Amino acid sequence: MVKPRIYKKMRKALLVLVIGMCLTTNLHSQSRETPQETLEIGEFTSWVKGDDVSGWDFHNEKWKSRKGYLRVGDDAAFIDINEKYDKPIGESKSRTDQNFDEIGVLSMVYEGNNYIGLGIEKQSGRYRYPAIKEDWIYDNVYYVFVFSKEEINKLNTIDGTIELKPTVGAIGKRLEKEKKYQSCSGDIKYCMPLVDGELTCTQYKLVINKTTDGDNDVIRFLIPQKVRDYGKPNFVDFPNHYFEVSLVKFNELLELINE
Repeated sequence: MVKPRIYKKMRKALLVLVIGMCLTTNLHSQSRETPQETLEIGEFTSWVKGDDVSGWDFHNEKWKSRKGYLRVGDDAAFIDINEKYDKPIGESKSRTDQNFDEIGVLSMVYEGNNYIGLGIEKQSGRYRYPAIKEDWIYDNVYYVFVFSKEEINKLNTIDGTIELKPTVGAIGKRLEKEKKYQSCSGDIKYCMPLVDGELTCTQYKLVINKTTDGDNDVIRFLIPQKVRDYGKPNFVDFPNHYFEVSLVKFNELLELINE
């Protein structure tokens, strides 16, 4: 039979042991918690629509302009066929990465740091039956290219050709297309922590040139191109393929960025 005094000591020791175990478990649990990244994507402000921008291509020894897209990429021949038979412009645009319906600016805050997002609505296509390359389907898709303030501010002093490097290039989820640019948030949250690591998401470059068309100053540019992806990068021949806007229109973009 356990004496009352000994019983009390045993019960007290057991209580201390249980409390200690609980505290230890709680501390270990807290140390393994992964903090959630905070991301705020502001409202999209439009800069320009594809229908209002000429894309210029030099092909077969002559120049030709198209609204909102360029004749470049592996499917350029399909663009010729689509144009010959007057198919919808969206089908031609979906055959090249160098296309856009609209470009604009978004303010962004990630982990307390300010960024500028270049939002681009594009047309994207794929085969319903890829194994036999049958039934081409296409629809719009949203991209956000995230720039640090320091990087995007290089546009303010552009002289000749410059290349800007987005911190991240993100694509929106097709199933969340109704959210538009907000649908890119998941991709941005995934890629941002990888920026300074060995593993990175697809990298892009934005090429812009300030020049003259013979009479007026103009800005020529390409939609951001992939730098690092599976396989070799296939950069566009910039002198012979580009979008062009007036310097006045470009200054409107600078105003949005500098707000």
